[in-house]
Amino acid sequence: MLHNPYDVLDLDQNASKKDIQKALPLALAKQRKEKKYSPKDIMQAQKELLDPAKRLAADFLFLDRIRAKRPRKFEQPELPKIKTLNQLAQNPFDPNHH
Repeated sequence: MLHNPYDVLDLDQNASKKDIQKALPLALAKQRKEKKYSPKDIMQAQKELLDPAKRLAADFLFLDRIRAKRPRKFEQPELPKIKTLNQLAQNPFDPNHH
């Protein structure tokens, strides 16, 4: 079965080489308790992520693991005042007429 190496090692796709190396003993310790992935799967996940070509393939195959940046709050600007046809017909050339 094909496992997402990022899930196996509990890493984000922006993990550094150092993060990947640190994740191996943590994942093996977690495996002893949870038995979710075999030690072989964990070792294979690290091997894949340390190989640039295999990591690129994993990034492509497992896009759902990418964490997008939280969008900034968008504040709607105040909309301009729009005159109705009736208002324009009353005095279309008065700039102070609202």
